[in-house]
Amino acid sequence: MNGFPLVVLGVALFALAYVLWQVRSRIGVITAAVDRAFRTIEDGITNNMLGPASPFTGVVTSVDGSFRTIGNGLTQNMLGPGGILATTTQTLNSARDLFYQAGNDIHDTRIMVAQDIRKIVTDSETILQDVGDPLDDAGTWLNDIGNGIDIDIAGARPFHDLAQPFRDVGDTCSDVGGKCLEAKGKLAQVSGKLLDAAAKLDALKTGADGIGGQFGSLSQYTNTTFRNGVTASVNDLEQARASLDQLFTGLRNGVTASVQELELARNYLDSQLLLIVDQRIIAALSGAGAVLIATGVAIGL
Repeated sequence: MNGFPLVVLGVALFALAYVLWQVRSRIGVITAAVDRAFRTIEDGITNNMLGPASPFTGVVTSVDGSFRTIGNGLTQNMLGPGGILATTTQTLNSARDLFYQAGNDIHDTRIMVAQDIRKIVTDSETILQDVGDPLDDAGTWLNDIGNGIDIDIAGARPFHDLAQPFRDVGDTCSDVGGKCLEAKGKLAQVSGKLLDAAAKLDALKTGADGIGGQFGSLSQYTNTTFRNGVTASVNDLEQARASLDQLFTGLRNGVTASVQELELARNYLDSQLLLIVDQRIIAALSGAGAVLIATGVAIGL
């Protein structure tokens, strides 16, 4: 039997042990380089993602602050007691009350025109009628007296001067009576116009009430539907902010876990490198090589 292969294998084991012994002298440099590489990656992730002054933290803070600023702005400037919605609602309510009050005032004016003023006019018509007719009758009667006195006697009118005052007074009575009746007719026209004015006032009141109702509807819409819409938007913004915070937290936790995994990987690699160049392994390789060489020599080359 030829022992040469055993000798060659033994020499190879000796050579491997020598190489490992040489590597062991430099293993500190290798592990230090590996540690630096891993720590560079870990520090880069930590400083850029996890640190309080990292850009990622700045982005998270900025996004969160922006959402809070928008939400607080809407809450204070739109929904707050001194916000736009409260001011607008108050203004619309004031306008509504103003037009409703105007409608009530117009209605009161309509009652005054249609009843009180028109009653004065109709009463005045009655008075003028009661005065005008007797005066007109008195004028006719006085003229008749004057005409009865101013008779023609033998071609002369001896009582003409006596009759003339009756005629003058009669004409005056007729004239005043006619004017009273004429005024009564004009007052009748005024009475009709007052009824027209009352009808127009009714229309104005209806219009004022309608505008007041529109302002009331706007006020109700502003203080309910629109307010609810803004409130929903604020809630949606808060939910979006909470979702982003949860997303950023999950991302941060994932990065933290990755850094921990890198640390474990670095420690494992260091242990494996140290295990490769363990003195016991070198000694075992050397011993195995010596046994193989001795065995091969004993068998014979």
